[in-house]
Amino acid sequence: MKACLISQGSVSSKWIAEAMKNYFDSVDQFSLKEIEVGLEDDQLKVMHEGKPLTKYDCVYIRGSFRYANILQSIAAAVQEESYTPISSEAFTVGHDKIINQIAFTRGNVPIPRTYLFSNVKKAKNFLENHANYPIIIKIPHGTQGKGVLFADSYASASSVLDTLSALRQPFLVQEYIETGSSDIRAIVAGDKVCAAMVRQAKLGEKRSNTHMGGEGKPVILDEKTKRVAINGAKAMGASVCAIDILLGAKGPVAIEGNLSPGLQGITKATKIDVADEIAKYLFEQSKKFMKKRNGVAASQVFKDLGIEHTNQEYETSIVCTLEEKNGNLILPKEICKNCNFSPDDEFEISIEKDQLTIKRVPKE
Repeated sequence: MKACLISQGSVSSKWIAEAMKNYFDSVDQFSLKEIEVGLEDDQLKVMHEGKPLTKYDCVYIRGSFRYANILQSIAAAVQEESYTPISSEAFTVGHDKIINQIAFTRGNVPIPRTYLFSNVKKAKNFLENHANYPIIIKIPHGTQGKGVLFADSYASASSVLDTLSALRQPFLVQEYIETGSSDIRAIVAGDKVCAAMVRQAKLGEKRSNTHMGGEGKPVILDEKTKRVAINGAKAMGASVCAIDILLGAKGPVAIEGNLSPGLQGITKATKIDVADEIAKYLFEQSKKFMKKRNGVAASQVFKDLGIEHTNQEYETSIVCTLEEKNGNLILPKEICKNCNFSPDDEFEISIEKDQLTIKRVPKE
């Protein structure tokens, strides 16, 4: 099987691509900045440096919130033909903290009490009369702890809001949950938490992100916390991502999802090869996806050939005659189309008695 990883070229992305080579027949890596998406004949088409992207069995797309629109476009263009662990819609949900919280709520994933504002004056009125301090104020976009602000009084909150007013964008206010300035980061792959660590903020800092100086230590999650992580990923529409969780007095609550998490910190803390866990999951899911897709394609081939077909057990087997041309037997074009065979491809042909197997050779 063939796979590709489209990213901004981070260390974590390179780790994952290398791990994928242990499972897939071939793995290509592309820079997000070299990718274009065009709309032609009512179809989205992905191009790499001006040339159409080769069809892959698996396409894993990673990138920051700054590229959310093109990330979503790439996923939308390839998700019908290739296994993509992150849905196109997830790139909107995962890169906007406000929409992220709404998705968690709709998915019955517990979150801190959260209030959304687009007007500083209204927010100040609420904070002066109803808020319990301290509180957390967040802007919609930001990674690595940036855009997350702490206020321990109305005066400090008012000062923060005055600063945010210059940004002219909505923001959210969340209750502060006492955890000793720590949180949990869980890496999710499908219905499994691959690895989890507790991140402890450095002295004098409320943000526990490792990029902000936080220290990571391995942790074994209880079932309730695992479910928060797994359900949080599902609510976002992502099979592979990170979910950040606070363990407060009332139990675990999800505070954020990350579609392109860094792996250095959690790999070092847990001693788990997280990149390999992700690669293995991508391979297994790609096999399932292609088996299902090929089954559907085979049914379409029967239909195109005018063959009545009701036995689902032999959905990928076809009995038909072959056209002869100049002494050569020609495969039906419907079969070549649904197998993605191209005249430019090279094929490995295995011959046994009464049996011929044709397999496309992956390009170097």
